[in-house]
Amino acid sequence: MNPKMTVGELLREAITLQKPLPREDVLRRSEDLISLVKLKSAKLSAYPPDLSGGEKRRVSIARVLALEPKLIVADEPLSALACPGGKLDAGLAGDARAHLSLHLP
Repeated sequence: MNPKMTVGELLREAITLQKPLPREDVLRRSEDLISLVKLKSAKLSAYPPDLSGGEKRRVSIARVLALEPKLIVADEPLSALACPGGKLDAGLAGDARAHLSLHLP
């Protein structure tokens, strides 16, 4: 993550990588993605050094999801979101599955 770019800029870069979109659509998609990974939209104006480790991981996941991949291999980023029992945060996993038709462990 570029420490000189805001979270919103990082997401915009990922969203527009494959196809250019109108600014309003990019903003809406950024807000959807940040919400999907359980962060508040205020984090879109934050810089990576101002985020906690867990927030950085969630932003990284949002950037991956912005590309609408068919397959995600994400052992480390997802394991850091695991609850004490070793299970992935059920809310995040369930939302991602429902929203993007993903298969997660």
